[in-house]
Amino acid sequence: MTKRTELLKEIRAFAKEAGLEIDETEGGNHTKVVVGGRRTVVARHSEIPELTAKAIRKQLGMTEARKGKK
Repeated sequence: MTKRTELLKEIRAFAKEAGLEIDETEGGNHTKVVVGGRRTVVARHSEIPELTAKAIRKQLGMTEARKGKK
């Protein structure tokens, strides 16, 4: 399990490092996140299942960016 706050910190750091604009909007039960035109939602739970966190990273292009750095 990944803590929600840690995942959001990771997303913010990724956006800053990549020089991308980030927009966070609080919805009913989710936080809507847009990073450089890619969007996803993060559930408002204290912990996010690891597979869900992996999918969120993929939707925002964080996995492609990591592959490019290797």
